[in-house]
Amino acid sequence: MANILHHPISLEFLKEKKLTQLRLQCENRILSGFSSVRTKHKYSYSVYDQINTTGQIVMLLADDSITDVVWKTEDQGFVTHTREEFISVVSEADIHKKSCLTRYQQLKEQLNVARNVEELEHIQWE
Repeated sequence: MANILHHPISLEFLKEKKLTQLRLQCENRILSGFSSVRTKHKYSYSVYDQINTTGQIVMLLADDSITDVVWKTEDQGFVTHTREEFISVVSEADIHKKSCLTRYQQLKEQLNVARNVEELEHIQWE
C-alpha cells in the first residue's frame, strides 16, 4: 500500500480560491443586468450591451437633436425612450455596476483580514 502524504491546505490558498469565487460572482451580477427605477424596465448588461450603451450615450452627447432612443429591454423588447429617460437608464446602469464592484471590494477587504477558515466561510456575496 502506498504511503499517502497529507498536505494541509493553507489559509492563503483558500483565500485565493474564495477571491476567485467572489470575482466571478461580481462579474455575473454585473452581466446579469438591472431594473430601471425610472422606466420600470429590465435591461441586460452584457459586455456588448455596455459597449453599445457607451456608443449611444456618446451619440446623444454629440448630437442635441436626438430626442428619442429605441433600446431593447428584457421585459418588453424594443422600447422608445426619451433622451432624458435613456440618460437616466445609463446612469442607473453605472450605479448597478459600481454597486457590484463596491460590494466585491468590501468582501475582498474582509477576505484579506480573515484569520481562519470559519471567518472565510462567513464571507458571502448575499
